[in-house]
Amino acid sequence: MATKQPSTLVEALNAFQKEHHAAGKDGTNPFYKSKYTTLGQALLAIQPATEFGLCHTQLNDFVITPEGEVITIVITKLMHVSGDEPIVSRFPVPKIPSNVKNVHQEAGSAQTYARRYGLLSVYGLANDDDDGNSLSKAPTKEPGTDRTHTKPNQKLEPVSEQAKKNPPI
Repeated sequence: MATKQPSTLVEALNAFQKEHHAAGKDGTNPFYKSKYTTLGQALLAIQPATEFGLCHTQLNDFVITPEGEVITIVITKLMHVSGDEPIVSRFPVPKIPSNVKNVHQEAGSAQTYARRYGLLSVYGLANDDDDGNSLSKAPTKEPGTDRTHTKPNQKLEPVSEQAKKNPPI
């Protein structure tokens, strides 16, 4: 708990981050069998920031691309009671494919995801999140990259000795 109210946004954020580091995982993604930080958990994790004079707002905005596509953007604004210039995060919400069963449900999920990431990023908290599995593919392994040339308890030569035997090209 803060003893003296920080007088600037940076001081307040610094004081908050000294005591708070991560939001924790409280949600489960059954499809990927993984845990993630829900929006509710993120809000609980940042609630103590009010003790330091910090608060935030989240609003939706949109931009129209030259092709006429509408892109929703979640804007997260971190503010301090001092009135200092706020820290602003702009997180674009991915376009929802039209072939999903419930477009509104998907849009809501995408906005919730953007809100969660926007909040945790402006407060500088780790989200312990691994539910972004659908957004990335596992890297392909090259043959032989999962093994090392060393054996258990093998004594390694100094780098200079190795360089003499195998000079760089």
